[in-house]
Amino acid sequence: MILFVAHDPGAKNHLFPLYRHALRLGYAARFLNLAQAELPCDPDNVETAFRDGVVKLLVCGCSVNRAEWRWVTKAKRLGIRTAMIIDIGTGSRIPEAASADSPDQFLVTSYGCVDELRGLGFPSDLVHVTGSTHLEYLSLRDELKAQRSAVRRRYGLEGGRPIVSLFCPCDETTPGAWEAMVSGALSQLHALLQNSCPCEWILIVRPHPRSSRAQITRLEEICRGLANVRPDGPGQVDTPSLLACSLFSLSLASTVSVESLVLGTPSAFFQMGWKYDEMDRFYVNLSCVPRLRTAAEFHEFVSGVVADPVKMIPKHSLDYTGATARSWESLRGLVDLDSADRVAPIY
Repeated sequence: MILFVAHDPGAKNHLFPLYRHALRLGYAARFLNLAQAELPCDPDNVETAFRDGVVKLLVCGCSVNRAEWRWVTKAKRLGIRTAMIIDIGTGSRIPEAASADSPDQFLVTSYGCVDELRGLGFPSDLVHVTGSTHLEYLSLRDELKAQRSAVRRRYGLEGGRPIVSLFCPCDETTPGAWEAMVSGALSQLHALLQNSCPCEWILIVRPHPRSSRAQITRLEEICRGLANVRPDGPGQVDTPSLLACSLFSLSLASTVSVESLVLGTPSAFFQMGWKYDEMDRFYVNLSCVPRLRTAAEFHEFVSGVVADPVKMIPKHSLDYTGATARSWESLRGLVDLDSADRVAPIY
């Protein structure tokens, strides 16, 4: 069996296409969501998952809280082959001295990740540049554009007033730091939209999927004090549908911006009104996403979107075509997935 494990939303996004691909080919596979409350990442759960020698290959994400590393360490000690998918960069997600007990293979989305891993002491032959399986999956969702009218109805929007979407991060350190970040960015963005957007707009503000109830409540309070700003309720529409319906999207620090570009919606990191330096380091390999740090840069970005949104999509910087096939071939090179691991394929 192939066992897939991940914690953060981004990490899960990059594993899902490979998990689905394994099932379609008829391989026995299981996906564990480490963010579920009923599955804390403790040694007992790791032992149970590997019990009876059923697992032949562990494929995991690389989350901010490093939840997957314990699984890698245990798998290697049991002789189970391991692969880790890194989507945007290493940041602080790799423990010190991890190279002494590293996965058998890294699958990364960019050559920038290769340089980072080499700098941390990992041999180059462990790193395979595959591109983003998640972006490849999104690029094939042709139905999203046709759902724009339905999305607008879900938000209760009449007429042609454009949607601008903003995606907030989840700061798990201190409530004060998170509130300063969000309220500062929102007030700055609201003022800029009033001055730079040539038409009447509506700003949809979506909280991070891992936001606490207290953070969501506070975000709703902040939005209520700003005209034409709406907090996005849970389960309103899925993220790709909201992106496809937006005139442009902005994020404080999120791979959602890259997803937006793949879907044909211009996007940028909004880095005004809050201290962005530390988070920006996580996204060093996403040079395709513009950084808006001054009023002039914001005005130029909005003007470009209104004039010709197609020109605002840096397609050459996004490598995802064939990512699932490349990733699967890399995994097949790790272990012999023989007929004993096959079940009925799913079509």
